[in-house]
Amino acid sequence: MTTTHPATATQRDASKKGVARTALLATLAAVATNLSLFGLARALGVDFAPARSAQTTTVGPAAVLAATLVAMSIGWVAVALATRRHRSKLPTMAIIGGLLATLSTLAPLTLDTDIAAKLTLASLHLITGTFYVIGVAKLVRADSGEAQ
Repeated sequence: MTTTHPATATQRDASKKGVARTALLATLAAVATNLSLFGLARALGVDFAPARSAQTTTVGPAAVLAATLVAMSIGWVAVALATRRHRSKLPTMAIIGGLLATLSTLAPLTLDTDIAAKLTLASLHLITGTFYVIGVAKLVRADSGEAQ
């Protein structure tokens, strides 16, 4: 029979810093990748304006930045809240994040734009989700290393 010992305050602080550092790195990687892909698509002539819109609404770098930051913030706050007491919920959080990122691709795929814009925008959703899952997986690996 194994006995588990409650984490000390120092261990909890180190764990919080690890989560914060991982969240920051994953978010920065997602932002950099999304802005790079968006910039490449624009350089290749992809038009992000809706085809039959009464308003001239174009997706720009600020929207890409904001959407990536909001999605990652929501995901990492959810990780922090779900794992306050039990980090065993981390794998579940990775699965949920991956599923939500995949489901969120439906929004850009239904836009009234050309296929290149639809696929580029859907890819940005998947990139964000991928970096989130990679970050959470890093925390899972770190925890399994501590447990051994």
